[in-house]
Amino acid sequence: MVKIWSVVTVLAASALLAGCGGGGSASTEAPAAPRAAPELTKPCTLLSNDTVSKVFSIKKIASAEKPPVNTPNGRANYVCEYRAQNGPLGTLLVTVTDSTVSPAQVAKAWQKLPAAQPVPGVGDAAIYSVDQAKRVAMLAAAKPAQGKTVAMIFTGSPKITQEMLSTLVKEAIGSV
Repeated sequence: MVKIWSVVTVLAASALLAGCGGGGSASTEAPAAPRAAPELTKPCTLLSNDTVSKVFSIKKIASAEKPPVNTPNGRANYVCEYRAQNGPLGTLLVTVTDSTVSPAQVAKAWQKLPAAQPVPGVGDAAIYSVDQAKRVAMLAAAKPAQGKTVAMIFTGSPKITQEMLSTLVKEAIGSV
């Protein structure tokens, strides 16, 4: 898991050196009752254990927030680790920044990752990457939220499929 942490931190730091941002979308549906904005510094609240359990087909999942990891540019990365009884399943990393750069620009920075592929339908911009040498798969997405830009990365074993990662990141980024 140490390799995953270092990869995640480096990826988030390099992708967010400039910050990120973007616009919203219109809806013709009646507005839902207002809900409290999620606490972006509490990443375990953004992705439920139930969803992780279903994606991995494992009944008992535990999640634990880890201390924030600071990037070289001074941004805090908030970390939640998901585990099964037999070991780690993956890590969700959340980075919050100002809205001076679009999610598309953040995704362009993520394009430098090994075998990076754009992923439609997850946040405003998303990238999937597998680095077999470092034994890590990840899906990263960014979108504007709460007047800031939020970037989320879920990393885990390269055995985790793009579809699995998409489901996880879509719930997490959709909750903000």
